[in-house]
Amino acid sequence: MLIFCEPGNARKLWSDHYDSLSEDYRKQYGCPERVQNMVLAEISVFLESMSKKLSDYDLPNVSAHIDLQSRGYREVQEEYSINVEYGDLHAYDSFSPDQKFAYDEIMRYLDEIIPGVFFIDCTDGTEKTFLYKDLLANIRACGLIALATATSGVAANSMPRWRTTHSRFGIPHNLDNNSM
Repeated sequence: MLIFCEPGNARKLWSDHYDSLSEDYRKQYGCPERVQNMVLAEISVFLESMSKKLSDYDLPNVSAHIDLQSRGYREVQEEYSINVEYGDLHAYDSFSPDQKFAYDEIMRYLDEIIPGVFFIDCTDGTEKTFLYKDLLANIRACGLIALATATSGVAANSMPRWRTTHSRFGIPHNLDNNSM
């Protein structure tokens, strides 16, 4: 419609049809800003294919949380397509004190935009998977990418879409002194 019908008020068109445009994304993401950004990103990709931009139509801008250049990469698309389970978003109240500490520390890094890599190692039966699921769900619900990996195939099989660290990042199994 934007390209071929040249509506007089594209912002009104956006407002009138936003609910329909965002329906699929609202089912997938809990963060309203993420939903709007995904809809705008889809429109932007289409407009760019026709040599147009969102700003040509007085539409809202996509926030910095979405990198349109990376949308074509399979891994990024795969991560953005993960459905966040409601139960995984609200597990915090059931956490043990140690789980709450780990969760709060990891989320503090995200909130303060501090780079970090986290490795959680506990004995069997300490509900690491419970913690992982809640962390991953909350991170993904805000439109961020969380790459979950495990050191073995057995551990990776315990969670949907998990991969071993070797397969995710292409790390060779046989290392020597010259490996990087």
